[in-house]
Amino acid sequence: MVSVIKISFRLQLVVLLCFLFGNILTQSNDTSQLLEKERNEIIAHLIENPKESLMKLERIQTRALKIKDVHFANRCDAIKALLYYNIGNYQKTLAYGNKAIKEAKKNKFTDIQAIATGIIAMQYSKVGLKEEAVKTGMEAVKLAESNNDLSHMDAQYNVNLYYSAILNRCDAKKYALEALNVDEKNLQIAQKLQNKKYIRSALLNLILSYNENGKYEEAKKINKQLLRDYEGESDLIDMYLYDRAGITYFNAKQSDSAIYYLNKGLSLAKKLDMPEDKMNFLEQLKEAYKENKNPEKAKSISSEYDNISMQQASNKTDALQISVKNIVNENQESEKNKTSLFKKITFGSSIIVIFLLCLYYIYYIRFRKQKLSVEAQQKIIKEKQEKISQLKSQLEDNALNEIIQYAVEDNPIFLKRYKEVYPDFFKKLNALSAELTIDDLKCCAMLHLNFSTKEIASYTHTSIRTIENRKFRIRKKLHLENSQKDLGEFLTNL
Repeated sequence: MVSVIKISFRLQLVVLLCFLFGNILTQSNDTSQLLEKERNEIIAHLIENPKESLMKLERIQTRALKIKDVHFANRCDAIKALLYYNIGNYQKTLAYGNKAIKEAKKNKFTDIQAIATGIIAMQYSKVGLKEEAVKTGMEAVKLAESNNDLSHMDAQYNVNLYYSAILNRCDAKKYALEALNVDEKNLQIAQKLQNKKYIRSALLNLILSYNENGKYEEAKKINKQLLRDYEGESDLIDMYLYDRAGITYFNAKQSDSAIYYLNKGLSLAKKLDMPEDKMNFLEQLKEAYKENKNPEKAKSISSEYDNISMQQASNKTDALQISVKNIVNENQESEKNKTSLFKKITFGSSIIVIFLLCLYYIYYIRFRKQKLSVEAQQKIIKEKQEKISQLKSQLEDNALNEIIQYAVEDNPIFLKRYKEVYPDFFKKLNALSAELTIDDLKCCAMLHLNFSTKEIASYTHTSIRTIENRKFRIRKKLHLENSQKDLGEFLTNL
């Protein structure tokens, strides 16, 4: 599977879910039709004018609380979480997502709890917490499937969309078949609900799954149908239609058509001011121009991508830290609740022991149960502490993983970022020889990362012969021509 498809899967149909979520069926009979209508109008313009939409959403949420429609008000918090997720405000995504979950648990609204849990899982996947994202996403699916009434079928549909996006973002190749099954199941739910918007969005996601599973003709067929039926409906819908068309035609080896649709999608992403979507289209266009034998255009596109990528890198790091902090806080809250429960049990047990002092046998049984409970609590605490340690370790490894990814993608930022992380390495190299070129330094850096000659050639899009010659020249410049020591070993130990 070509790299452009892997990048595209990170995009997914997340922004469009704002529109879909607005159609969740009313659970309370007290909700006025006017509130429902106003909410749907607000949702239709969430992305175009998020600030104004949020203000209006706050107003109708207040009105819903006045008429005691708690379910409607609870849904508003989940919609806010999804909107903040789409515009990249991850701290507020978690704040409103957790608020929606807390209220949903309190009022036993499992449909809203499932959707809010799915939104938080998407954020985890977006910042690289893959294991936690898949686990949390599966929890959301189970919550949605806990009830099969009409409102929960609607929640099942939305959560399945989230879960499909999570699987594709975490590891599109590994989860390709599972994501396809989820998307096909979701299409059936949409058809059962007879919701045209749901059917359209399910088909958009199905195109991605067909591409990842190599079913390009099926993907083209659906894409043509969607373009015929929905093109021109809105800028946002058109952007996703062009994204799917670009992916499909690229995989079908029709690079001219791919470039045409990807450029149209990029224009709309710029118009809607959606930086992550702009990055996605630019990355796909770069690959398409390479396939079309247009290296100059590919280089220009790559430069534009790098500029946006640098701006987004800081946001992503902040988002990762916020997400990890949220997981840690959840664990701490869980431990706090367990400690509180343990204290209550201990207090109750003490009262019972005093009251039933003469009944030795009953006292003995209760004491034994208490001991087992303590051991179970300690085991849970230990497991949670180990999990927190793993998450902290993941943060420390983030910089190295980022450098390796830049090397694999042959990203121009690679050498600059490598110098920032390993400044002493380049000082030592320059001390040994001042004749090393940029390409020499790049090769040395990749050898320092234990990349093989074959891997370096593959990632830099050159021949193995070229890399061997470069290594020979580097040995001469470093005065190692008479040494039996391997160049890679020498650089690794430098």
